[in-house]
Amino acid sequence: IEARREAEEKQKDIKEASGFQDDPKPSPSHYKMDESSIIIMSRMPPWYIHKIMAFYSPSFMTHFSPNASAHAKSFARSTFRQIYIDSKPPSDDLALLTCLKKFLRAFAAKHDIQPTTAEHFLRDLRREALGDASSMPARVDEMIENVAGYAQRLWTSVSQMRMNHDSRELCSIINQCLREDDAELLVDLMPVVRAINQLCVVQGEKRENQPQIQAHQWPSSGKCFRGGSLPEEHKAFFSEGLKYRVPGFLATSLSEEVASKFAERQFDLSNGSAHCVLWIVEVDPRGANDPRLRCKQVNYVRHSNLEDVEQEFLFAPYSVFTVQRAEWSPNPTYVSPHRIFLAAARDNRVEPEDLPLAPWY
Repeated sequence: IEARREAEEKQKDIKEASGFQDDPKPSPSHYKMDESSIIIMSRMPPWYIHKIMAFYSPSFMTHFSPNASAHAKSFARSTFRQIYIDSKPPSDDLALLTCLKKFLRAFAAKHDIQPTTAEHFLRDLRREALGDASSMPARVDEMIENVAGYAQRLWTSVSQMRMNHDSRELCSIINQCLREDDAELLVDLMPVVRAINQLCVVQGEKRENQPQIQAHQWPSSGKCFRGGSLPEEHKAFFSEGLKYRVPGFLATSLSEEVASKFAERQFDLSNGSAHCVLWIVEVDPRGANDPRLRCKQVNYVRHSNLEDVEQEFLFAPYSVFTVQRAEWSPNPTYVSPHRIFLAAARDNRVEPEDLPLAPWY
């Protein structure tokens, strides 16, 4: 509301400064800006520019939007960073579901999906989170008393929303929006992200709303695994010694077998054309017994519908990793995939914010 009010009050001045003309089909020449205008705009956070300019014309966004390239260039320059700083976790389950509902509606509208599809998807997510008759009482308590645990459970849902050409789980939809760094969607999504993050990110040596991680929930070998596919054009990015950030949640498993099954699923979905990969992420194995040696932006997903199956070890968005080495397979099927060895940073906060972002993960 405040952004709209300010935008309406300054609409005329900014239009004149930017050289913008009201035209249903403006040409790129209409967006020429003088030096002073560029300086003013450069001092605004990207999400604020996006909010203001959205009131003028959708066509303006095509030429000027900080999201025009579809992806952030670094964490420092991301829309995610600013909106994350300005947002707060939802106070209760109702606030969480309200944000999720608004986000799914906006996502559906942006991708030409019927609003009822988003509503049915949210209903399925809620039903799955409650579980069956035996688990429902405990999960109702979790929903009311532990909003972060409830958000984490929604993240692990296997329910899918019907898209135009396929179906997607909530975790995939969330990561797509984080990767695309779209301000319009991130505003409603960010409280959900913050709720999930409450159980991923360490504050000091304790984790909010969650007991200390148990030894069997930390990689005993110091390794966790992620299986999937890797397009040929992205192999060059994963060069030895490269330090980078992942612009989304990174789900791994304590089980290499589980990770290999995800690679196999990608292989099957592509009818055998996908180049499969297994990421091996290394953390300090001593962290199982010494909290001081644990990575501070990852945690075992305890509030999961699939805890015993997936053994998920979830890294927070924009976590930092360093490529130790890559072993490229001449025939990268799920049986003999590429293998990329990564070292997880101990603490994201002490790492540079302008590191390159992974194009694939």
